[in-house]
Amino acid sequence: MFNARAHSSYGTNAQVYKTITIPAKDNIYMRFYYFMYSDMSKSYGSMGTLLVTAGSTNIFSKTGNQGKGWKKTDIKLTMSGSKKFTFKANKDRDPYGDIAIDDLWVAEYYKANITNVTASATEVCLNENVNLECNTYNGFPEQDEYLFYKDDQLLARGNNALKTISVKSSIAGNHTYQCSPSTDILGQAPNDTIIITTHALPTVSNPPGRVDVNEGSKVNLVCNATGTGPFTIVWNKKYSSQTWTSKNYTIESALASSDHYSKFTCTVTDANGCKRTSPETIVYVNYKPKNTNIYTSAGTICETGKIYLSCYASARPSVNEYRFILNGKVVQASSTRVINKQNTYPAGSYNWTCSPKNTVGFGLNTTKEIIIKAPPNITWISDNQTVAEGSKVIISCNVTGSDPITITWKKVGGSSSLGNGPNLTLENVTTAAIELSS
Repeated sequence: MFNARAHSSYGTNAQVYKTITIPAKDNIYMRFYYFMYSDMSKSYGSMGTLLVTAGSTNIFSKTGNQGKGWKKTDIKLTMSGSKKFTFKANKDRDPYGDIAIDDLWVAEYYKANITNVTASATEVCLNENVNLECNTYNGFPEQDEYLFYKDDQLLARGNNALKTISVKSSIAGNHTYQCSPSTDILGQAPNDTIIITTHALPTVSNPPGRVDVNEGSKVNLVCNATGTGPFTIVWNKKYSSQTWTSKNYTIESALASSDHYSKFTCTVTDANGCKRTSPETIVYVNYKPKNTNIYTSAGTICETGKIYLSCYASARPSVNEYRFILNGKVVQASSTRVINKQNTYPAGSYNWTCSPKNTVGFGLNTTKEIIIKAPPNITWISDNQTVAEGSKVIISCNVTGSDPITITWKKVGGSSSLGNGPNLTLENVTTAAIELSS
Protein backbone atom coordinates (compact mmCIF):
# COMPACT_ATOMS: atom_id res chain seq x y z
CA MET A 1 0.00 0.00 0.00
CA PHE A 2 1.30 3.48 -0.70
CA ASN A 3 0.13 7.00 -0.13
CA ALA A 4 0.91 9.95 -2.37
CA ARG A 5 -0.14 12.70 0.01
CA ALA A 6 3.28 13.08 1.64
CA HIS A 7 4.28 15.86 -0.73
CA SER A 8 2.04 18.55 -2.17
CA SER A 9 4.30 19.69 -5.00
CA TYR A 10 3.05 19.42 -8.54
CA GLY A 11 4.34 16.31 -10.32
CA THR A 12 5.35 14.41 -7.16
CA ASN A 13 5.42 10.64 -7.78
CA ALA A 14 5.09 7.61 -5.50
CA GLN A 15 5.79 4.14 -6.90
CA VAL A 16 5.65 0.48 -5.85
CA TYR A 17 7.35 -2.30 -7.85
CA LYS A 18 6.66 -6.03 -7.79
CA THR A 19 7.88 -8.79 -10.12
CA ILE A 20 5.26 -11.51 -10.59
CA THR A 21 5.39 -14.74 -12.61
CA ILE A 22 2.19 -15.06 -14.68
CA PRO A 23 1.01 -18.61 -15.56
CA ALA A 24 0.28 -19.30 -19.21
CA LYS A 25 -3.48 -19.67 -18.74
CA ASP A 26 -6.53 -17.96 -20.21
CA ASN A 27 -8.28 -16.72 -17.04
CA ILE A 28 -5.52 -15.08 -15.01
CA TYR A 29 -6.67 -11.90 -13.32
CA MET A 30 -5.14 -9.29 -11.07
CA ARG A 31 -7.39 -7.78 -8.41
CA PHE A 32 -6.63 -4.82 -6.17
CA TYR A 33 -8.47 -2.05 -4.36
CA TYR A 34 -7.62 1.59 -4.93
CA PHE A 35 -8.44 4.81 -3.12
CA MET A 36 -8.43 8.21 -4.84
CA TYR A 37 -10.18 10.94 -2.92
CA SER A 38 -9.85 14.62 -2.18
CA ASP A 39 -11.79 17.01 0.02
CA MET A 40 -12.96 19.08 -2.92
CA SER A 41 -13.95 21.98 -0.64
CA LYS A 42 -10.20 22.50 -0.11
CA SER A 43 -9.09 21.55 -3.58
CA TYR A 44 -6.53 23.63 -5.42
CA GLY A 45 -6.46 21.53 -8.56
CA SER A 46 -6.95 18.01 -9.91
CA MET A 47 -5.75 15.02 -7.87
CA GLY A 48 -3.52 13.34 -10.41
CA THR A 49 -3.32 9.83 -11.88
CA LEU A 50 -2.91 6.23 -10.71
CA LEU A 51 -1.11 4.22 -13.43
CA VAL A 52 -0.38 0.46 -13.39
CA THR A 53 2.02 -1.12 -15.91
CA ALA A 54 3.16 -4.68 -16.61
CA GLY A 55 6.57 -4.27 -18.11
CA SER A 56 6.07 -1.57 -20.73
CA THR A 57 2.32 -2.22 -21.10
CA ASN A 58 -0.25 0.03 -19.41
CA ILE A 59 -2.96 -2.21 -17.85
CA PHE A 60 -4.82 0.31 -15.63
CA SER A 61 -5.21 4.06 -15.42
CA LYS A 62 -7.46 6.33 -13.33
CA THR A 63 -7.35 10.12 -13.14
CA GLY A 64 -9.08 12.51 -10.77
CA ASN A 65 -11.29 12.23 -7.70
CA GLN A 66 -13.00 8.82 -7.48
CA GLY A 67 -15.04 9.62 -4.35
CA LYS A 68 -14.90 8.32 -0.81
CA GLY A 69 -14.30 4.63 -0.20
CA TRP A 70 -12.24 1.87 -1.73
CA LYS A 71 -12.94 0.75 -5.31
CA LYS A 72 -12.32 -2.75 -6.66
CA THR A 73 -10.91 -3.61 -10.07
CA ASP A 74 -10.24 -6.94 -11.82
CA ILE A 75 -7.74 -6.83 -14.71
CA LYS A 76 -7.35 -9.79 -17.08
CA LEU A 77 -3.67 -10.50 -17.67
CA THR A 78 -3.06 -11.58 -21.29
CA MET A 79 0.69 -11.97 -20.89
CA SER A 80 2.66 -14.78 -19.25
CA GLY A 81 6.04 -15.25 -17.67
CA SER A 82 7.90 -12.97 -15.29
CA LYS A 83 6.69 -9.40 -15.39
CA LYS A 84 7.57 -6.31 -13.39
CA PHE A 85 4.43 -4.53 -12.22
CA THR A 86 4.67 -0.85 -11.37
CA PHE A 87 2.04 1.10 -9.42
CA LYS A 88 2.66 4.81 -9.89
CA ALA A 89 0.76 7.68 -8.30
CA ASN A 90 1.39 11.08 -9.87
CA LYS A 91 0.27 14.10 -7.87
CA ASP A 92 -1.28 17.13 -9.50
CA ARG A 93 -1.96 20.51 -7.86
CA ASP A 94 -4.34 19.26 -5.12
CA PRO A 95 -2.39 19.18 -1.84
CA TYR A 96 -5.22 17.40 -0.01
CA GLY A 97 -5.66 14.36 -2.27
CA ASP A 98 -4.83 10.77 -1.27
CA ILE A 99 -3.96 7.92 -3.64
CA ALA A 100 -3.52 4.37 -2.27
CA ILE A 101 -3.78 0.68 -3.19
CA ASP A 102 -4.40 -2.42 -1.04
CA ASP A 103 -5.23 -6.17 -1.09
CA LEU A 104 -3.60 -7.13 -4.39
CA TRP A 105 -3.71 -10.66 -5.75
CA VAL A 106 -3.10 -12.55 -9.00
CA ALA A 107 -5.18 -15.70 -9.43
CA GLU A 108 -6.95 -17.93 -11.92
CA TYR A 109 -10.68 -17.13 -12.12
CA TYR A 110 -13.24 -19.81 -12.93
CA LYS A 111 -17.00 -19.78 -12.80
CA ALA A 112 -18.86 -21.77 -10.13
CA ASN A 113 -20.63 -24.82 -11.58
CA ILE A 114 -22.93 -25.63 -8.65
CA THR A 115 -25.46 -23.38 -6.94
CA ASN A 116 -27.45 -24.57 -3.96
CA VAL A 117 -30.31 -22.66 -2.33
CA THR A 118 -31.61 -23.99 1.00
CA ALA A 119 -34.47 -22.96 3.30
CA SER A 120 -34.95 -23.16 7.04
CA ALA A 121 -38.33 -24.79 6.31
CA THR A 122 -40.11 -25.97 3.18
CA GLU A 123 -43.58 -25.75 4.73
CA VAL A 124 -44.65 -22.62 6.58
CA CYS A 125 -47.81 -20.89 7.66
CA LEU A 126 -49.15 -17.70 6.16
CA ASN A 127 -47.01 -14.63 7.02
CA GLU A 128 -44.41 -16.82 8.73
CA ASN A 129 -40.74 -16.05 8.09
CA VAL A 130 -38.41 -18.54 6.42
CA ASN A 131 -34.67 -18.05 5.84
CA LEU A 132 -33.13 -18.68 2.41
CA GLU A 133 -29.39 -19.22 1.93
CA CYS A 134 -27.59 -19.39 -1.42
CA ASN A 135 -24.13 -20.96 -1.85
CA THR A 136 -21.94 -21.66 -4.89
CA TYR A 137 -19.22 -24.28 -5.30
CA ASN A 138 -16.15 -24.92 -7.48
CA GLY A 139 -15.67 -21.28 -8.42
CA PHE A 140 -13.30 -18.39 -7.72
CA PRO A 141 -13.57 -15.63 -6.63
CA GLU A 142 -16.67 -15.24 -4.45
CA GLN A 143 -19.84 -14.20 -6.20
CA ASP A 144 -20.33 -10.45 -6.41
CA GLU A 145 -24.12 -10.57 -6.47
CA TYR A 146 -26.97 -12.86 -5.47
CA LEU A 147 -30.42 -12.23 -6.95
CA PHE A 148 -33.37 -13.83 -5.16
CA TYR A 149 -36.66 -14.31 -7.01
CA LYS A 150 -40.08 -15.40 -5.84
CA ASP A 151 -42.35 -16.76 -8.55
CA ASP A 152 -40.15 -15.02 -11.20
CA GLN A 153 -40.40 -11.65 -9.44
CA LEU A 154 -37.21 -10.07 -8.08
CA LEU A 155 -37.37 -10.31 -4.32
CA ALA A 156 -33.97 -9.18 -3.04
CA ARG A 157 -30.44 -8.35 -4.17
CA GLY A 158 -27.49 -9.43 -2.05
CA ASN A 159 -23.70 -9.71 -2.21
CA ASN A 160 -21.07 -12.13 -0.96
CA ALA A 161 -21.61 -10.75 2.55
CA LEU A 162 -25.39 -11.06 2.26
CA LYS A 163 -26.41 -14.37 0.75
CA THR A 164 -29.04 -15.20 3.38
CA ILE A 165 -32.42 -13.47 3.39
CA SER A 166 -35.65 -13.79 5.37
CA VAL A 167 -38.86 -14.06 3.37
CA LYS A 168 -42.55 -14.63 4.04
CA SER A 169 -45.65 -15.03 1.94
CA SER A 170 -49.06 -13.48 2.44
CA ILE A 171 -50.58 -15.79 -0.20
CA ALA A 172 -51.18 -19.48 0.45
CA GLY A 173 -49.90 -22.04 -2.04
CA ASN A 174 -46.65 -23.38 -3.51
CA HIS A 175 -44.07 -20.67 -4.20
CA THR A 176 -40.86 -21.08 -6.20
CA TYR A 177 -37.82 -19.26 -4.86
CA GLN A 178 -34.75 -18.91 -7.11
CA CYS A 179 -31.18 -17.80 -6.47
CA SER A 180 -29.11 -16.38 -9.37
CA PRO A 181 -25.47 -15.69 -8.38
CA SER A 182 -22.95 -13.88 -10.57
CA THR A 183 -19.52 -12.25 -10.62
CA ASP A 184 -18.69 -8.97 -12.34
CA ILE A 185 -16.03 -10.61 -14.52
CA LEU A 186 -17.27 -14.14 -15.22
CA GLY A 187 -21.00 -13.45 -15.34
CA GLN A 188 -23.82 -15.60 -14.03
CA ALA A 189 -23.36 -18.95 -12.31
CA PRO A 190 -26.06 -21.66 -12.51
CA ASN A 191 -29.43 -20.89 -10.92
CA ASP A 192 -31.05 -23.01 -8.25
CA THR A 193 -34.66 -23.13 -7.08
CA ILE A 194 -36.59 -24.41 -4.10
CA ILE A 195 -40.34 -24.77 -3.60
CA ILE A 196 -41.83 -23.64 -0.30
CA THR A 197 -45.43 -24.44 0.56
CA THR A 198 -47.33 -21.72 2.41
CA HIS A 199 -50.35 -23.03 4.31
CA ALA A 200 -53.44 -20.92 4.90
CA LEU A 201 -54.39 -20.22 8.50
CA PRO A 202 -57.51 -21.80 9.95
CA THR A 203 -60.61 -19.65 10.08
CA VAL A 204 -62.10 -18.96 13.49
CA SER A 205 -65.72 -17.88 13.87
CA ASN A 206 -65.46 -15.21 16.51
CA PRO A 207 -67.54 -15.58 19.66
CA PRO A 208 -69.55 -12.46 20.51
CA GLY A 209 -67.41 -9.50 21.51
CA ARG A 210 -69.29 -9.14 24.79
CA VAL A 211 -71.40 -11.62 26.74
CA ASP A 212 -73.53 -10.65 29.75
CA VAL A 213 -74.55 -13.37 32.19
CA ASN A 214 -76.50 -13.07 35.43
CA GLU A 215 -75.08 -14.38 38.64
CA GLY A 216 -76.18 -17.96 39.17
CA SER A 217 -76.57 -18.81 35.48
CA LYS A 218 -74.20 -20.20 32.83
CA VAL A 219 -72.79 -19.01 29.53
CA ASN A 220 -71.47 -21.27 26.81
CA LEU A 221 -68.74 -19.93 24.51
CA VAL A 222 -68.28 -21.80 21.23
CA CYS A 223 -65.12 -21.66 19.09
CA ASN A 224 -65.80 -22.89 15.55
CA ALA A 225 -62.91 -23.52 13.14
CA THR A 226 -62.69 -24.30 9.43
CA GLY A 227 -59.66 -25.25 7.36
CA THR A 228 -57.39 -28.28 7.39
CA GLY A 229 -58.45 -30.44 10.32
CA PRO A 230 -58.32 -32.01 12.77
CA PHE A 231 -58.10 -28.94 14.98
CA THR A 232 -56.77 -28.35 18.44
CA ILE A 233 -58.71 -25.64 20.26
CA VAL A 234 -57.42 -24.00 23.43
CA TRP A 235 -59.31 -21.40 25.47
CA ASN A 236 -57.25 -18.87 27.41
CA LYS A 237 -58.35 -16.52 30.16
CA LYS A 238 -56.41 -13.28 30.28
CA TYR A 239 -54.03 -12.93 33.24
CA SER A 240 -54.52 -16.60 34.08
CA SER A 241 -52.20 -19.52 33.42
CA GLN A 242 -55.15 -21.91 33.27
CA THR A 243 -56.29 -23.15 29.85
CA TRP A 244 -59.18 -25.28 28.59
CA THR A 245 -58.97 -27.58 25.58
CA SER A 246 -62.44 -27.81 24.10
CA LYS A 247 -64.57 -26.41 21.32
CA ASN A 248 -67.16 -25.40 23.91
CA TYR A 249 -66.26 -23.54 27.07
CA THR A 250 -68.96 -23.24 29.75
CA ILE A 251 -68.57 -20.52 32.36
CA GLU A 252 -70.16 -21.21 35.71
CA SER A 253 -71.16 -17.97 37.44
CA ALA A 254 -72.92 -19.38 40.46
CA LEU A 255 -70.90 -17.10 42.69
CA ALA A 256 -69.88 -13.59 41.77
CA SER A 257 -66.27 -13.09 42.71
CA SER A 258 -64.26 -9.92 43.05
CA ASP A 259 -63.40 -10.33 39.36
CA HIS A 260 -66.78 -9.79 37.78
CA TYR A 261 -65.57 -9.78 34.21
CA SER A 262 -62.96 -11.76 32.27
CA LYS A 263 -61.46 -11.74 28.80
CA PHE A 264 -61.25 -14.98 26.83
CA THR A 265 -59.63 -15.98 23.54
CA CYS A 266 -59.64 -19.27 21.68
CA THR A 267 -56.59 -20.39 19.69
CA VAL A 268 -57.08 -22.88 16.86
CA THR A 269 -54.20 -25.03 15.58
CA ASP A 270 -54.83 -26.98 12.37
CA ALA A 271 -53.24 -30.17 11.04
CA ASN A 272 -50.37 -28.17 9.49
CA GLY A 273 -49.49 -26.56 12.80
CA CYS A 274 -50.84 -23.18 11.71
CA LYS A 275 -52.53 -21.11 14.41
CA ARG A 276 -55.09 -18.38 14.58
CA THR A 277 -56.35 -16.68 17.74
CA SER A 278 -59.80 -15.16 17.99
CA PRO A 279 -60.42 -11.59 19.16
CA GLU A 280 -61.16 -11.19 22.85
CA THR A 281 -64.55 -12.13 24.21
CA ILE A 282 -65.42 -10.18 27.35
CA VAL A 283 -67.76 -11.97 29.76
CA TYR A 284 -69.53 -9.75 32.27
CA VAL A 285 -71.19 -11.28 35.35
CA ASN A 286 -74.20 -9.23 36.43
CA TYR A 287 -74.96 -9.62 40.12
CA LYS A 288 -77.40 -8.33 42.71
CA PRO A 289 -76.36 -5.50 45.03
CA LYS A 290 -74.03 -6.55 47.82
CA ASN A 291 -71.87 -4.98 50.54
CA THR A 292 -74.83 -2.77 51.51
CA ASN A 293 -74.12 -0.10 54.10
CA ILE A 294 -76.16 2.69 55.72
CA TYR A 295 -74.49 5.82 56.98
CA THR A 296 -76.08 8.46 59.22
CA SER A 297 -74.90 11.83 60.44
CA ALA A 298 -75.99 10.94 64.01
CA GLY A 299 -77.30 7.81 65.70
CA THR A 300 -79.26 9.90 68.22
CA ILE A 301 -81.35 12.97 67.41
CA CYS A 302 -83.94 15.12 69.13
CA GLU A 303 -87.58 15.10 68.18
CA THR A 304 -86.99 18.51 66.62
CA GLY A 305 -83.95 17.37 64.61
CA LYS A 306 -83.45 15.97 61.08
CA ILE A 307 -83.16 12.38 59.92
CA TYR A 308 -80.24 11.86 57.48
CA LEU A 309 -79.52 8.42 55.99
CA SER A 310 -77.40 7.41 52.96
CA CYS A 311 -77.24 3.91 51.49
CA TYR A 312 -74.39 2.40 49.42
CA ALA A 313 -74.04 -0.96 47.64
CA SER A 314 -71.87 -2.47 44.87
CA ALA A 315 -73.67 -4.06 41.95
CA ARG A 316 -73.51 -4.79 38.21
CA PRO A 317 -75.37 -3.14 36.67
CA SER A 318 -75.60 -0.23 39.07
CA VAL A 319 -78.35 0.03 41.67
CA ASN A 320 -81.43 1.64 40.16
CA GLU A 321 -83.64 1.66 43.27
CA TYR A 322 -83.01 2.18 46.97
CA ARG A 323 -85.86 1.23 49.31
CA PHE A 324 -85.85 2.72 52.80
CA ILE A 325 -88.08 0.68 55.11
CA LEU A 326 -89.26 1.55 58.63
CA ASN A 327 -91.21 -0.98 60.70
CA GLY A 328 -92.03 -3.02 57.58
CA LYS A 329 -93.33 0.00 55.67
CA VAL A 330 -91.58 1.45 52.63
CA VAL A 331 -90.89 5.10 53.39
CA GLN A 332 -89.02 5.92 50.19
CA ALA A 333 -88.33 3.93 46.98
CA SER A 334 -86.34 5.73 44.26
CA SER A 335 -82.95 5.98 42.58
CA THR A 336 -81.94 8.42 45.32
CA ARG A 337 -79.68 6.85 47.90
CA VAL A 338 -80.35 9.52 50.55
CA ILE A 339 -83.13 10.38 53.03
CA ASN A 340 -82.83 13.88 54.44
CA LYS A 341 -86.00 15.12 56.17
CA GLN A 342 -87.35 16.77 59.29
CA ASN A 343 -88.21 14.24 61.99
CA THR A 344 -91.93 13.61 62.51
CA TYR A 345 -91.63 10.55 64.75
CA PRO A 346 -92.11 10.53 68.53
CA ALA A 347 -89.29 9.65 70.87
CA GLY A 348 -88.17 6.05 70.65
CA SER A 349 -85.82 3.63 68.89
CA TYR A 350 -86.28 3.16 65.13
CA ASN A 351 -84.61 0.57 62.89
CA TRP A 352 -84.18 1.85 59.33
CA THR A 353 -83.55 -0.76 56.61
CA CYS A 354 -82.06 -0.13 53.14
CA SER A 355 -82.92 -2.65 50.42
CA PRO A 356 -81.02 -1.93 47.15
CA LYS A 357 -82.20 -3.30 43.81
CA ASN A 358 -80.89 -3.50 40.22
CA THR A 359 -82.10 -5.30 37.07
CA VAL A 360 -80.87 -8.62 38.46
CA GLY A 361 -82.90 -8.30 41.66
CA PHE A 362 -82.87 -7.14 45.27
CA GLY A 363 -79.60 -7.38 47.14
CA LEU A 364 -78.86 -7.91 50.80
CA ASN A 365 -80.53 -5.54 53.26
CA THR A 366 -78.81 -3.69 56.04
CA THR A 367 -80.33 -1.95 59.08
CA LYS A 368 -79.33 1.09 61.10
CA GLU A 369 -80.83 2.14 64.48
CA ILE A 370 -81.70 5.78 65.09
CA ILE A 371 -82.77 6.88 68.57
CA ILE A 372 -85.14 9.84 68.79
CA LYS A 373 -85.23 11.61 72.12
CA ALA A 374 -87.88 13.93 73.53
CA PRO A 375 -86.55 17.28 74.82
CA PRO A 376 -86.77 17.88 78.64
CA ASN A 377 -89.90 19.69 79.92
CA ILE A 378 -90.28 21.21 83.46
CA THR A 379 -93.85 20.34 84.44
CA TRP A 380 -93.76 21.53 88.10
CA ILE A 381 -91.49 23.47 90.47
CA SER A 382 -91.91 24.60 94.11
CA ASP A 383 -93.74 27.86 94.67
CA ASN A 384 -92.00 30.95 95.93
CA GLN A 385 -91.23 30.63 99.62
CA THR A 386 -90.63 33.10 102.45
CA VAL A 387 -88.37 31.79 105.22
CA ALA A 388 -86.40 33.23 108.08
CA GLU A 389 -82.80 34.11 107.31
CA GLY A 390 -80.42 31.38 108.44
CA SER A 391 -83.03 28.65 108.29
CA LYS A 392 -83.18 25.56 106.03
CA VAL A 393 -85.32 25.27 102.86
CA ILE A 394 -86.01 22.48 100.32
CA ILE A 395 -86.98 23.27 96.70
CA SER A 396 -88.34 20.56 94.35
CA CYS A 397 -89.23 20.18 90.63
CA ASN A 398 -90.59 17.61 88.17
CA VAL A 399 -89.09 17.17 84.65
CA THR A 400 -90.28 14.93 81.79
CA GLY A 401 -88.33 13.85 78.67
CA SER A 402 -86.08 11.07 77.39
CA ASP A 403 -83.58 9.62 79.79
CA PRO A 404 -81.01 10.32 80.87
CA ILE A 405 -81.99 13.77 82.15
CA THR A 406 -79.60 16.01 84.07
CA ILE A 407 -81.19 18.62 86.42
CA THR A 408 -78.98 21.51 87.54
CA TRP A 409 -79.83 24.25 90.10
CA LYS A 410 -78.18 27.69 89.92
CA LYS A 411 -78.63 31.01 91.66
CA VAL A 412 -80.21 33.63 89.40
CA GLY A 413 -77.41 35.63 87.86
CA GLY A 414 -74.82 33.10 89.00
CA SER A 415 -72.80 30.65 86.91
CA SER A 416 -71.86 27.97 89.40
CA SER A 417 -74.03 24.95 90.11
CA LEU A 418 -75.74 24.69 93.50
CA GLY A 419 -76.70 21.06 93.03
CA ASN A 420 -78.15 18.39 90.76
CA GLY A 421 -81.32 16.35 90.89
CA PRO A 422 -85.03 17.07 91.42
CA ASN A 423 -84.54 18.39 95.00
CA LEU A 424 -82.29 21.18 96.26
CA THR A 425 -81.66 21.67 100.01
CA LEU A 426 -80.34 25.05 101.17
CA GLU A 427 -78.86 25.54 104.65
CA ASN A 428 -78.66 28.98 106.39
CA VAL A 429 -80.39 30.74 103.52
CA THR A 430 -79.94 34.38 102.73
CA THR A 431 -81.90 36.54 100.35
CA ALA A 432 -81.62 34.89 96.95
CA ALA A 433 -83.43 33.76 93.82
CA ILE A 434 -82.87 30.22 92.52
CA GLU A 435 -83.24 29.13 88.86
CA LEU A 436 -83.51 25.63 87.44
CA SER A 437 -82.03 24.27 84.21
CA SER A 438 -82.38 20.81 82.72
